[in-house]
Amino acid sequence: MDFANRNSDWPGTLAAHLDRVTLWSGAAAAFLFLPLVIVTVWEVFARKILGVPTMWTFELGYMLTGTYFLLGGAVTLMRGEHVRIDLVYSQFGPRGQAVINLVFLAIFFLPFCVLISHALFDYAAEAYMSGRTTGKSAWNPPAWPFRAIMFAGFVLLSLQVIAKILHAVAVLTTKERAR
Repeated sequence: MDFANRNSDWPGTLAAHLDRVTLWSGAAAAFLFLPLVIVTVWEVFARKILGVPTMWTFELGYMLTGTYFLLGGAVTLMRGEHVRIDLVYSQFGPRGQAVINLVFLAIFFLPFCVLISHALFDYAAEAYMSGRTTGKSAWNPPAWPFRAIMFAGFVLLSLQVIAKILHAVAVLTTKERAR
């Protein structure tokens, strides 16, 4: 028996490992919700009760929200919760849906994610090398950490796209159901 026959479900196995990476990153992003709530409540308290608005809460709040959103994109894709028009897609069985997923993800979505990831890496590296700050408030923190998170979010999304492609391949080569 050769290697290919012994490991005929390697696409599904690799996809399952990538799914676990996505779930871990999603769990980490979920923990950002509490600091976001604390920052927002503090700003409302400081502004309305103490009469001294802060100079840092707006900027930290949008960074936490952006991080939450960017790191959650891969989980949303994994769960199939992105908006999709199912007029035609739902008319196909698991194998037909796998072909549609494979074509869309491999031809359109993965190249897009890779290109954006590459551009975001350059964007973060430039901010780090130049010492660029956000310039959005008097707090004015360094821009590179948030830009690095943007890069990480798209890398995670790219990995999840690869996992979805592997799931589609597994459906087409084994008896696995479409996800």
